[in-house]
Amino acid sequence: MVQLYRAIIGCLPLVLVLVLGLILDLAGPAYSAGPIYIDEQGAPFEIWRKLASGKLKNVLADPRVKSLSPEARHFWTGLMYLKERDYELANAEFEKCGKIDRLSDFAVKHVAESYIGAEEYDNAMPFLNKLAAHNPDDVSLHFMRGDILFAKGKLADAAVEYKKAGVENTTYSIIPLGRAAECMRVLHRYDEGVKVATQAIALKHWPDHAKIFLTRALCYKGLGKLKLAEDDLTSAIKYGHERTASGKQAGDIVVSGALEERANLYKQMGRFDLARKDREAQQKYGKSVESDFFGK
Repeated sequence: MVQLYRAIIGCLPLVLVLVLGLILDLAGPAYSAGPIYIDEQGAPFEIWRKLASGKLKNVLADPRVKSLSPEARHFWTGLMYLKERDYELANAEFEKCGKIDRLSDFAVKHVAESYIGAEEYDNAMPFLNKLAAHNPDDVSLHFMRGDILFAKGKLADAAVEYKKAGVENTTYSIIPLGRAAECMRVLHRYDEGVKVATQAIALKHWPDHAKIFLTRALCYKGLGKLKLAEDDLTSAIKYGHERTASGKQAGDIVVSGALEERANLYKQMGRFDLARKDREAQQKYGKSVESDFFGK
């Protein structure tokens, strides 16, 4: 009997090892417990740069991604779909990543962006709140909040967020500042619209100038400054043509809207021949509606 007890006691370490191994197998691989990072330093961010630039078409072909946890591979697959603007597939992958606290701030921005792209604003909010808790002055946080408020029709609040997103006054600020100016125009706060649009135009980022010149022109028109409105509409048409030449569909939309608005302006000024010419030129672009050139 004593020998039996000794044999049982001698086997206990082996039994404990086997039980512990079973628990670890059920819990999944050890690497899955770590955070899913896209850091701005190191290899993961390099993968994102390659994906964003089009040099890497399939993230799962990268051996560094293959070696990650299943949750992290879902995350990178989601980023690949986000790059393609397939928000439905991207969100389906992101939802397999587990808890939000395992995402770095840089990663959180992209998940929020995907939900906003899919117009799933309630799903985006927890990610924006996490970002706000860590970095309340992050410009992309304000930009995405502005998009949500804009979509919900809260234009005054959206303008505040867009202006915060444009505070760094770099070429990347032109889009949020342009949207802030659009909000001011729709709210008939024309003086503010002119001021913000002028700030954006001064950044000299030509691909986005056409739309902002159009916004400022309509603000000038609202203020009764018709000559300034005419000048800006002419600039919108010029930059819109350049944007179209570079393969941007947005150029056509802005040119169409600017020609239509300038035709209306010429009619108001009694310059009927010029109005007729703009109407004829606008015909080849098709009918433009406000939501075309004032949307995202």
